[in-house]
Amino acid sequence: MQLYKTGQRTGGFDAGIETAVESILVSPDYLFRIEADPAPNAAIAPGAPYRVNDLDLASRLSFFLWSTVPDDQLLNLAVRGKLHDREVLQQQMRRMLADSRSRALVDNFAGQWLLLRNMSQVIPDEELYPEFDDNLRQAFEQETKLFFESMLREDHSVIDLLNANYTFVNERLAEHYGIPNIHGSNFRRVTISDENRKGILGQGSLLTLTSYATRTSVVLRGKWYWKIFSVRRRLRRRPTFHR
Repeated sequence: MQLYKTGQRTGGFDAGIETAVESILVSPDYLFRIEADPAPNAAIAPGAPYRVNDLDLASRLSFFLWSTVPDDQLLNLAVRGKLHDREVLQQQMRRMLADSRSRALVDNFAGQWLLLRNMSQVIPDEELYPEFDDNLRQAFEQETKLFFESMLREDHSVIDLLNANYTFVNERLAEHYGIPNIHGSNFRRVTISDENRKGILGQGSLLTLTSYATRTSVVLRGKWYWKIFSVRRRLRRRPTFHR
């Protein structure tokens, strides 16, 4: 209201509203999810790590899994201070993963981590690859999204990203991979027997993203693969996505 009154004094009602709206739209509280630092406490040394409060934890969890604000159930648990309980947190995580809104995790996280968002920018040479079209491009992307989603829904080992013996195809993609007896535009799960196609590294989306328009690239592909294999190398156990 103070901002509105300031604008209103110099330019009337319209100027007051404009000043207030502009101020809201550039406010850090509007643009960012802000986590307040804890109050000064002798038990927490300056610069030392600390636990976020339950409300901030609820926000982190919700925006990560759903890309939106916490729902009433998650928010109520946070207000009651229950979310830091390990069992409660795991129960909420599983509930949220089972919710259809967790599809946002596939679209956003996998889209960034696996660079699927760049598929629309990749244009293979038409003379060398005349069979490549937008239908195949979309099928590549959808295959990887469905595969990654299955890793989450079925609570697979992270290692299965590299060696899973199944994928998802429709008729267009099955034809490209040489998989027989697949008809129609709907995607269905199929077992993979070709060792070169097993896991995420054999999927057309990643092979396309790590290539130039006219040829594959050892450098691009090696850089991308190292990111995946370095994760595998650091794993001491076989953790699942849910844990």
